[in-house]
Amino acid sequence: MHVSNAPLFLSFPHDQSTGKTTRVEGQMPESLGKYDPSLRDICFIEGIGLCSNIFIFADGESISLVDTGSGTEPNAVGPQMERLGLEIEAVTRVVITHGHMDHIGGLPEICEHCSPEIFVHQNDADDLKSIGIKSVVYMEDGDDIRLGRRELRVIHSPGHTEGSVCLHDKEIILTGDTAFPGGYFGRTDLPSGDWRKLVDSLDKLSRLEVRVMLPGHGEPLLSEASSHLKLARKTVELVRY
Repeated sequence: MHVSNAPLFLSFPHDQSTGKTTRVEGQMPESLGKYDPSLRDICFIEGIGLCSNIFIFADGESISLVDTGSGTEPNAVGPQMERLGLEIEAVTRVVITHGHMDHIGGLPEICEHCSPEIFVHQNDADDLKSIGIKSVVYMEDGDDIRLGRRELRVIHSPGHTEGSVCLHDKEIILTGDTAFPGGYFGRTDLPSGDWRKLVDSLDKLSRLEVRVMLPGHGEPLLSEASSHLKLARKTVELVRY
């Protein structure tokens, strides 16, 4: 795994003596508390191939997920949770950042084992219906959603899709495919994508003061997330997907 030496692009902690990341490539899934004790309630399942990340918020026996991956091997949700000592039957809530298949494909597997509340923005709800998920809760900009021990605020962030959302509190932001570490951002050339709306969404995100970014793909960013959001706002004007 390559990690730049520039602090702006540092995601996981480095060993100062070697300059290398202290995270072992392929050591997935895992608790983010391994790298930051304040994040011990969050587990990270990294998507393999065309598959989103899955973030798990655990609070006692109750489990909430943000996104579900593609649902295809080797990204099946149940086996990944078992590696963390968690049971898929304990999932009570799922939040979908947007309706692309690489983020919602794991929902049918989850619903075979339990009946969680499924939150999605209304503008992307038809994507869930297309895979047989009919019972959902619509979330809107400004809503607060409990994930484990955290209360996160919904930000409607259209651009990548019309129904894209981000979730944040005073410490973390889950960005889906709206923004990524390094000043990157989601493409807008797919159905319901809109570059102008993405610019406006990144403008909103760039005003937030958050430390940790949990993106829809790639590694989490455990420091200086606000600077990466500001950089995304600048670069989106230069590159149009």
